[in-house]
Formats: sequence, structure tokens, C-alpha cells
Amino acid sequence: MDLLLLIVQEPFFDQLRTKEQLGYITYCSDRKYNGGMMALRLLVQSEANPTYVAQRIMHFISGFRQRLVDMTSAEFDKYTNSLQVRYEEKLKNLFEEASRFQQHISSGYYEFDKIQHDVQTLAEVGKDDVVAFWDQYVNPETAAEFRVVTATVWSAKIKQPSADEMARFGESVVALHGCLLREGAERLSLEATRDFVAAVVHTGKGASSAAVEHMVEALFRANVAADMSPADVDKAAAKVCEAVSHVRTALAMALEAKAVASNGVTNGTNGAHGGRRQHTCAADLANIGAVRTGAGAWLFEEAAAYKATLRQSGAPIPVRHLEPKYSA
Repeated sequence: MDLLLLIVQEPFFDQLRTKEQLGYITYCSDRKYNGGMMALRLLVQSEANPTYVAQRIMHFISGFRQRLVDMTSAEFDKYTNSLQVRYEEKLKNLFEEASRFQQHISSGYYEFDKIQHDVQTLAEVGKDDVVAFWDQYVNPETAAEFRVVTATVWSAKIKQPSADEMARFGESVVALHGCLLREGAERLSLEATRDFVAAVVHTGKGASSAAVEHMVEALFRANVAADMSPADVDKAAAKVCEAVSHVRTALAMALEAKAVASNGVTNGTNGAHGGRRQHTCAADLANIGAVRTGAGAWLFEEAAAYKATLRQSGAPIPVRHLEPKYSA
């Protein structure tokens, strides 16, 4: 996990912060829990619609496997060498040493030689191992136990859709609607956004085509706030129609989601768990107020409702049996 995190960090920041300019605070980290559970945490603080941001994060995850495959040996060695240097960094004082020992005691693993073990394991890891790890645990297309928990905090300046609206219109329409609202199309409804996506699909044109660009501009101009000046409308319309704008990107994702739905392919939990287990899980979640979206995700409007479903993770299994050094 440490090596994978090191490989993901820079591309994640470069794509979502530098290129897409989604938010100033953009980073990824790992979460490790006693009992063996680990998670890859991807965080973006943005002024954009949170549903759109979550979709862009998932888009990054879905496409990152190819980056791992294309990584050269020199690039991979750079990451492993950097991680090894971090592992072997000398402790600066007694406090750091005591803190490390206390961490191993508090975790319940008592793995006091973890650094030496990690360095040895790192020397045996190759690029193919990282790709296999990604496919087994992170790749949404292949990981049997793939799970995503999306936590969103909505600004008071952004209209938050209800759970019912998320289920009726889907994440892609909500994301596109939010991007258009942000640029000034304050009179645009979710129904009109859904109908617009259907109209674009009917044309058979892609999101980057000139014809669709004119459709986007017409939709935007028809729904701008009444108090916007003509000059501001022209400026906002030009921004909306840019090929790399959030609106055009959200539209491309909406068209892709529409095509996937038309082909009968569902996103979310794959079929490796068995139909009976999925049905039982769905009934349990529905009974506590969760709403399932068109993409197969379960949505909780209240964080407390989700937390109430969580089970306590298993206790850690120590890597060694501790014996007192001095007997009574």
C-alpha cells in the first residue's frame, strides 16, 4: 500500500488539481485500521459540484491501471528507491523512537521489526506485483471486493439534490446540472438537464462536436439568471463552451453513462458476490433509509445512518507472542 500510494500521489494531484483545477486542496493518503483493513483515500476540496468531483475521482481510478502498465523500469525504481530511503531514515531523537514503539504496541501487532521486514519485502516487489495488487483490490472492473465510500460536504452556495433526485436522475445528470448552475444557469432544472442529455444522444454527436457545442450554448443562454448582464452572459457562455470546461467534461461523462445504461451494463458492485447476497444487502440498506441510484450506488442523506450499518473490524493478530523479559 505504501508503494502504491507513492505512485498515485503525484499523478492524482497533477490531473485533478493542475489540469482540471478542481480544487486547491487535492491529495491522497492511506487509511489503515487495526484488524487488517486498509483503504486508499482520495480527497478534493472544491467549489465545484461534489457529485461532479466524485465522478472525476472515479474516472481517475478507472484509467490509472494503464499508467501502471506503461510505467518504465526506471520510473518504478525511482519510486522503490524513494520509499526505501523513507523506511531507512534515521530517527532524530528519543521521542520519535518511543513513539514508534508505542505505535506497534497500541496497534496490537507488536511488529517491532516492521521497518526491516518492509525493506526486505520492497526489494522483492516488481511492477507486475503492483499491477496485480491494483487489479485485486482497487480496480473497479476486476476487484471482487472493491468498495467505494464517497463522503461529500456541500457548500451552502450549491444546491444539494435530495436522495430521491439522485435516484431519479443519476449522478451524471446531477453532475452536469451542478456544473451549469455554477456558471450561472440558475433557472435550469434537473428535468431539463436530463432531457438535454437525451437530445444530445439522439443527435449521435459526441460531446466535443461543434453541433453539441452550439446546443450547450443555447441551453445555457436560455437558463441564465435574469440579473446577468449581456456582457457577463457572453463571457460565461464562452467559458461553458470551452472544450476542457467542466460542463463539457460532465456532458461527456453523462453521454458515456447513457451509453452504458443502454447497453445493459451496470456500474458498482460486480456479480462476483452472488445474486442472493446482493438481494439481502439491498433489502438491509433499503430498510434503514438508503436510496439506490441508477449507477448502483447506495446513498445516505445522513452520515449517522451509514455509520449505524458498520460492523466492528476484527481484532489484530499479533505477529509474535510477547514474553516478559524478567520473571517474578
